[in-house]
Amino acid sequence: SIFEVNRVIDHIGIKVNDVTAMGILRAAMACMKAIGDMWKVSKIESIRQQSLTYLGMVMEWKKGDILLHQRTYVKDFLERWGKARSRHTTAEPDSFSKHPSDSSDGSKSLHQSEMNKVTKQAQSLIGGLLWLSTRTRPDISYALSSASTYVSQHPQIALNKAWHIYQYISTYPYFGIRYIFQPTTTLSVALDLFTDASFAPEGGRSQTGTITFFNNSLVSWNSTRQ
Repeated sequence: SIFEVNRVIDHIGIKVNDVTAMGILRAAMACMKAIGDMWKVSKIESIRQQSLTYLGMVMEWKKGDILLHQRTYVKDFLERWGKARSRHTTAEPDSFSKHPSDSSDGSKSLHQSEMNKVTKQAQSLIGGLLWLSTRTRPDISYALSSASTYVSQHPQIALNKAWHIYQYISTYPYFGIRYIFQPTTTLSVALDLFTDASFAPEGGRSQTGTITFFNNSLVSWNSTRQ
């Protein structure tokens, strides 16, 4: 972070060879120019002039607020898996709530080769959903964590759960994160962390969820099985 007379005027983010500067326009441009004077860089782009793609996310400037989303990825993801879904059995209506002990889980009755095929499909579908969950879709974190739990031992349940998440994404493809502009003249910083646990309602392991806000802006989230 860069400070000026008791206030933050710019933040710099670096990921491998991708750099972003966020803050007062003159400060952000000065930072990028300084970096360009030291290293060869591509053309500097401003979010105020056009949407930017950074680490797989699209950033847009909307009336002073910043929107993060993955609409292009979601569109391609839904099209690709929609074709795959038409070639396979779809999820049962109530399969998201099924427990491995339910007799309806078909994993045990599958031939090993078919079992491997279902496992691979579940891993691939869940992997695609994880790319969304960890970047702009905290709303699917819990459901995806639940699906991931069953991939190894009960791949059919995992696949059924993943298809339900797919259906949810297809219903709400444009969800993302909005960072609302909040002017400040001080160096006050507020970091708020919220957490909760399910305490093993089904007699298994508990599920823990955390969500973190920096100055009222969502910065991290997680849902894992203990």
